[in-house]
Amino acid sequence: MPERKANFPHLEIAAIFLAHCSNYFLKENGQLAFVLPRSFMSADQHENTRNGKAKGFTLTQIWDLDAVTNLFRVPSCVLFSEKKLKTSVSQYHKGINGISFKGRIKKHNCSIKEVEDAGVLTQTENTFYYTTLGKSSAFSVSKQSKKGSQNKTSYYKTSFKQGATLVPRNFYFVELTQEEPEDWDDRLINIKTSSESMKQAKKPWNEIDMHGQIDSQYFFRTAISKNVLPFVLYNPELVILPIKINQENKQITMQTHEEILKDGYYITAQWFKNVENVWNILKTEKNEKISSGNYLNWQNKLTDQDLNKKYMVLYTASAKNANSCVVKREDLKLEFIVESTTYVFFSNNKNEAYYVSALLNSSVPNELMKDFQAKGLFGERHVHKKILDIPFPQFNEMNQAHIDLALLSESCHTKAAKWMRENNIPDNLDPIKLGKVRVQIKAYLNEEMKKIDKLVKGVIK
Repeated sequence: MPERKANFPHLEIAAIFLAHCSNYFLKENGQLAFVLPRSFMSADQHENTRNGKAKGFTLTQIWDLDAVTNLFRVPSCVLFSEKKLKTSVSQYHKGINGISFKGRIKKHNCSIKEVEDAGVLTQTENTFYYTTLGKSSAFSVSKQSKKGSQNKTSYYKTSFKQGATLVPRNFYFVELTQEEPEDWDDRLINIKTSSESMKQAKKPWNEIDMHGQIDSQYFFRTAISKNVLPFVLYNPELVILPIKINQENKQITMQTHEEILKDGYYITAQWFKNVENVWNILKTEKNEKISSGNYLNWQNKLTDQDLNKKYMVLYTASAKNANSCVVKREDLKLEFIVESTTYVFFSNNKNEAYYVSALLNSSVPNELMKDFQAKGLFGERHVHKKILDIPFPQFNEMNQAHIDLALLSESCHTKAAKWMRENNIPDNLDPIKLGKVRVQIKAYLNEEMKKIDKLVKGVIK
């Protein structure tokens, strides 16, 4: 069983079956080989299999099938084990012999003869090392892993927070049905549910299409993954939220539609009353006792946001690599609320903000975390806080490398924004286009990225 309760729901029956078969079906020193999801190589829920705490067997060989396509619906591996009463993690630090396979099989369920005759697979002998990064572990063939564990984490790991889960998005993500006003002071604005939210919504929320008017003080900007590009915040989303901001201390307070009505905003109150009615009809049994407002502010991720800080460093929670940008509050006409598809670090120090963004956009930490990321058929897919297991040091105004990174990052922000304007990038980027644009920005900033990567290598120790 995983040591962390948060990993219980992710435990696969394959892990239990591996231990069960080893314990009950094998003689002492008997051998077993299992085809398994490749998540056994890096996922947190399989830590006990990798560190030797899973009882009754020792891993003796690994086949990595990650680079074999058209094989299974998930990346796969083969673990070879031998029945042993005790296993020491130090055995795995020394390395486990194995093979990495690569190639494309022409069809499912090929016979071994068909594969051999076609000559489509290549194999490389490797040694897989048990290595750690922060609290995560993985089996890795990289040379750095031979050094054993790396238990340092980023100084900023606890400073970054995930944004609020602004869902169902059909309630809150909107678009104007009129021209954008010159200012957002005491106006009634005509809106409807965002067309993109309608496309992306799942049942039953995909049929919710709301129209109406909202008072301008309930409008905000936010960013989801597609809005965060390397060094660029692009076309931030327009959202309406049932919150009140104290203009003296910038504290955020949730409001019910009754409280909005008491403040004199009848039309806005009606919108959020409709939201609560629809929520009560369609919410799941799991959320039976939760109001739409409480769901919106789950774990206080909305009301705890710091609106007093001048700078926000955002990076994407889900992607092959972290994509980061600095957002300056003064550049936006509306208050900015951070959404759950991004992580944020708030700061009043401009140089620190640009320094941290440079670290996150560098290829160096993104490569170092690869062995520890979740993988799908199309490669690594989740960043979350894995990137913050890389030991980023605290920004130091007296460290010239830190200042150089901040200045390079600020220059990249200016150049990337200019490139976006000059290349007529569409307002809504689909996943394929989004990936291409992110690559194109890095290519355009090639010289700056080389300098950033060189500095980051010296900074991360």
